[in-house]
Amino acid sequence: MKVLARGSLIVLIASTGACDPAPIERRLRELDPTNGTGWWAAMARAGATHDSEGTDAALAISHSERVDIYWTTLIAHLSRAVANTKKMSLEESEVAVIGNLASQAIPPYQYISTSCKGERLQQPGVTEICRGVAKALQNGDTYITEMTGVAIAKRVWPEDSAEWKAAAEERRVYEYRSKLYSKLERRAITHPEEYLTLCAQNRRETDLFAAQLTAAGYDPNPPAQP
Repeated sequence: MKVLARGSLIVLIASTGACDPAPIERRLRELDPTNGTGWWAAMARAGATHDSEGTDAALAISHSERVDIYWTTLIAHLSRAVANTKKMSLEESEVAVIGNLASQAIPPYQYISTSCKGERLQQPGVTEICRGVAKALQNGDTYITEMTGVAIAKRVWPEDSAEWKAAAEERRVYEYRSKLYSKLERRAITHPEEYLTLCAQNRRETDLFAAQLTAAGYDPNPPAQP
């Protein structure tokens, strides 16, 4: 729970600039060293101020295994906590929590993407760093994180590489699941217990989508390509 609390603070501080995040960032890196979220607010600050040195430092994300903002875990815990206040129903709590989390602007996505494209990739060592960044993002816990990683991966690997093909497949699966998911968007609201249980069981949004589609009777995997 300490990691969860500090991780959520990092996301909020990155978007609001409410206070100095450095102590919380350092502590999160210690508590969850394989998670690149500890560099998230640093990337936001560097991008906003066009600080190239700060951007390079924040690209330490490339050494991370993943970038998690604790999306599903926050929804599962906070929705029930809000409902326990008896101020609103579980359905209303879920909608409020998701809306609040989704409304938080997270500029690092834009900045990290910009840091791994165009002329910067011509600089010594940047392509290799961005390959690490792409991998960490592709293992992230939200679709926006994963798809940002996919976009970067397709820039920094040649089309005939296994990495580029894997990124293209991630995108294909995402598009397939998104189309199916549009048919049951309301299910998360009308079946709040099911949804929150699945949130608690699945760290990544891609796995949450798959579990929801399976629960609704759909095959979460697209047909094999010819």
